[in-house]
Amino acid sequence: MAFHSSNMAWLWLYAVCITQLAAGGTVPEPLHSDSDTLQHRPGMLVYMVADPSVQADLGLSTGTKEEIEGLNQELRTASRNCNCGSNNQNADDRKAQYEAFLEKAKKLDAKARSEFSNEDLTRLRQIVWQEAGPFGLAKFDDLTGALGLNDRKRSHIKAIVKNFNEQGKEVMYPRDGSRFDPKILTAMREEADARILGLLSDEERSRYKQLLGKPFQRLSKTKTK
Repeated sequence: MAFHSSNMAWLWLYAVCITQLAAGGTVPEPLHSDSDTLQHRPGMLVYMVADPSVQADLGLSTGTKEEIEGLNQELRTASRNCNCGSNNQNADDRKAQYEAFLEKAKKLDAKARSEFSNEDLTRLRQIVWQEAGPFGLAKFDDLTGALGLNDRKRSHIKAIVKNFNEQGKEVMYPRDGSRFDPKILTAMREEADARILGLLSDEERSRYKQLLGKPFQRLSKTKTK
């Protein structure tokens, strides 16, 4: 699993959920879309808009928050009820349950999407891009397309991210049995981010900043209680 910064809690949570469901590697990775950031992973949109900080950024009404919370609970229930990581089931049953969960997640995402205007959806993409950092340039085709990056730069960026992920696994799971030091991974991520941004021209960096929109601010823990 790729490393994410701690403020990507909602996306990380969903990634962990998917990993648990696909335990044992017998279930295929979830289908995802690189062409639309908000469809990158089934269920991601619901988890995201259930985040109090995202809700505050969008200025959601009480009614919309209640609608989103209902969808979020449906998604969590579907996740808990999916036993496709169980060793007590054969591979075909696990695959079928997993695919059913993904279809449910897609439908819930569609319902969540209907609650928002095009302006809101644009802002949600900006929040994802900000939270992903420069690594988002390796993930989201709508971002790199809007930025106008050529294929050579895209390939180079993806290679940087792939190299980070491979080295990151070595840091997270040391072969010598030593304890994982998150500071090392953070330093590696910062270096990789800098390398990616270094590939962009001054004009591209300026355009990238514009595409990200206004800075996304997370609520303090006391305000989210």
